[in-house]
Order: sequence, then structure tokens, then C-alpha cells
Amino acid sequence: MFRNKLLFLVPVALLVSACTSAVKPPPVPPHAGAAVPAVPRVPASGVAVTLTASGVAAASGVQAAPSMEIRFAVAGDIMAHDSQIAAAYDKKCDCYDFKPVFATAAPLFKDADVAIANLETTLPGKNYSGYPAFGAPDSLVDAATMAGINLFIMANNHCLDKGREG
Repeated sequence: MFRNKLLFLVPVALLVSACTSAVKPPPVPPHAGAAVPAVPRVPASGVAVTLTASGVAAASGVQAAPSMEIRFAVAGDIMAHDSQIAAAYDKKCDCYDFKPVFATAAPLFKDADVAIANLETTLPGKNYSGYPAFGAPDSLVDAATMAGINLFIMANNHCLDKGREG
């Protein structure tokens, strides 16, 4: 019985001592006290981040011109369900108009140097559909581009929803 208690207590004691031992914090880099610009408030649909060459240089220890700046805007999934595709259809031109969808976020994207979004649909050219096999009109990307998005990521689980050709 003593052996069983010992076999239980030793691992527990080792676990407790490992969890409570003091960990030495990493050294503070020399640029840690430098002022970091606040990230601007943006709608929940996107995030804007400003990177400055001086901030990157400070992190790497390299001297750089402080005026160099790159602004990013990043958006999540751009896709269209059946109801959204139907709502974008305009009988007057027999076309799909997605421009109003991006109207609120367009200033954020246009203010950025690089605006990135995940295109979570295919562009099959016809037979449009929402979940589970997404396929949207090309005008969805046209509207996103007009709103200022200039880089689309397609490495996602819907990139082959309409097959290799879609």
C-alpha cells in the first residue's frame, strides 16, 4: 500500500513542482519602450494594421527611414449564399450587382496600400449557388476590387466547389 501511495505521490509532486517553478522572463528588447501607434478602430468586418519601416527596423536592429509606411486592410471570407446571389440580381441589366455589399468597408480598403480578402467561393461563370458548393458571379470579385481589395486568397476549403474548371 505504501508503494501505491508513493507511485501516486511522486508524479503528482513532480507535476506540481513543474507548474509552480519560477520561469525567467525573456530579456526586454532595447526598443520595448518605443511608442507604438494605435491600431485604428475599424468595423468588425476587417482589420487595419499600419507597419512602419522604423518599427520593423527597431525590432530587427536595423536603421531605416521613419517615413516608410505600409497600410494593410484584411477581410475574412467573401462568399455568396443563394439568397445573397438572388438579392444582387438586377433585372434591368440582367446582371448581378454586389457593389452595395462593399460600400461600408470600401473606405477602409481604399485607404490601405494592400487590401487582402479570402475569396471563399468559386467563379464558375454560370450555375451560381451558395452552400454547400459555392459559385458566385464574377461581379462579386469586380465589386470587391472596385471597393479597393487588391489581393484575394483562395487557399480554402471551397476553392474546388465547382470542380477544376469552376
